[in-house]
Amino acid sequence: MGAPRDRGPVRAPRLQPSLRGRRAHGGRPLPARRGARSGRGAGRGFLLLRRGRGPLLAAPQSGLDRDLPARGLGPPWLGRQPREGPRAHQLAHPARLRPPHAQAQARARSGRRDRPVVRAHAPQGGAAGAPRLGAGRPEGGARFAAGASGRALLAVRAVSVPRVVIDISAGVHEGAGNARYVRELVQALRVLPDAPELAPYSTAGPIHADAPEWLLQLPRRELTWRDRAWRGLSLASQLSGVSLRSLLPEGDLVHATNSILPHTGKTPTVLTVQDVTFLSHPELHSRLSRFHLRRMVPRACGRARLVVVPSRATAEELKRRSSVDEAKIRVVPDGYDEARFTPYAGPDDAAVLERHGVDGPYVLFVGTIEPRKNLVRMLEAFARVRREGLPHRLALAGGLGWGYEPVMERLASPDLDGGVVRLGRVADADLPALYRGAAAFVYPSLFEGFGLPVLEAMACGVPVVTSNASSLPEVAGEAALTVPPHDVPALAAAVRAALTDEGLALRLRAAGPIRAAGFTWSGTARGMAEVYREALAVGAG
Repeated sequence: MGAPRDRGPVRAPRLQPSLRGRRAHGGRPLPARRGARSGRGAGRGFLLLRRGRGPLLAAPQSGLDRDLPARGLGPPWLGRQPREGPRAHQLAHPARLRPPHAQAQARARSGRRDRPVVRAHAPQGGAAGAPRLGAGRPEGGARFAAGASGRALLAVRAVSVPRVVIDISAGVHEGAGNARYVRELVQALRVLPDAPELAPYSTAGPIHADAPEWLLQLPRRELTWRDRAWRGLSLASQLSGVSLRSLLPEGDLVHATNSILPHTGKTPTVLTVQDVTFLSHPELHSRLSRFHLRRMVPRACGRARLVVVPSRATAEELKRRSSVDEAKIRVVPDGYDEARFTPYAGPDDAAVLERHGVDGPYVLFVGTIEPRKNLVRMLEAFARVRREGLPHRLALAGGLGWGYEPVMERLASPDLDGGVVRLGRVADADLPALYRGAAAFVYPSLFEGFGLPVLEAMACGVPVVTSNASSLPEVAGEAALTVPPHDVPALAAAVRAALTDEGLALRLRAAGPIRAAGFTWSGTARGMAEVYREALAVGAG
């Protein structure tokens, strides 16, 4: 007969704490493994990886929650002598093997009866499903080699939770889209079933009014420098190759959430790039912003293990306009808070509208007043709609950015007199009520990396009119009206249709929440945790 077929791993039986580490040796303590790691993650479990034609068993470290049965195992670090196959001496990296949790459970024969092969597991009493977040990272590197007798030696990897050093500066000091991204991502990462350990840091500076208390209470390292100085210092470290790793908290991985990444030496990094307008639409950035981003982002992408973007459109634009390796890019879409942004009216909605001076029917825009938001054309389109006698006003919710002077000049025109109300920067808590109260939401941006306001408006059941450029059609799908951002008549016609065509408005109100349900922050956090795991595994390989 030929060698028994290897059918994959099965779970080993649990042992009482008093029997751990002894049954496989007939009551004697297990020998300590050379180089065994102690401390965090050392007692969480292990993976067994094998090559050849038969199952191989490895002795667990003292203190693990599961062990091997006692009878007939021989030496504790090996199973039955496998017959040599054509690949018995080949080297193989663990990342190329199927993960144990993806294989069907089976048993492989050993001697006169079946013997279990150990798989990765959770601590005793917990779930034993997919491996924990650090499962893709071999401790001390994976070791695969062939012994003189043809046995394939084993690679044993400790299953541990990674410690992620994460930049939360935008969530602490800012109030725009990047701030929302950081706050929601950190909150969602913390509640994952296998949450990574976060080690936050931030630049110095004043605390933004919208910064949540839970974020401020997280233990974080506050750097000496404010945002602009830290940008300059990070760029200098990338240009010079001088590592600034010692300035950041200790951890296994550094995640730069806002394209500001210093040289971190040998510590692996993940970089989030929200958009590439500094390359595709440089006229939409200030001179200082263009100078910094054009030099920082390509270098940071080159040094990062993986680069995260929020949409396929941004990924394509980054590949087309830079030398970033396509294999590094991962798309992890943003999300929305499904508990707050709903179509159902809240008890404080009327009070919010009254506080902001919004009465009667209105069309809403949410975003910073800056050139790329295309507000001058939006104001021109709205003026055309008003000339047709519609009673709606336009509510602009957002603070002043840069290059806002043309918008202010257009607002002073006589044909818009009394038709536009500026709300200024609006607190995050007030946004759901403003979305729900609007007759339509208009967002004709020239370029977006994702388009979070479009997603939130759809979730609140508001008819949405947006651009057919960059990532916006990717987010809106068939649940919004999309028009060319430079076509003022088409924009005016779409706004008019959303306000006057009741059947169209009902269809958009029903389709919006369904479309938005595919984008949640919990999904974003799960995707980011996979990126962390992959970045650590790539480094180990």
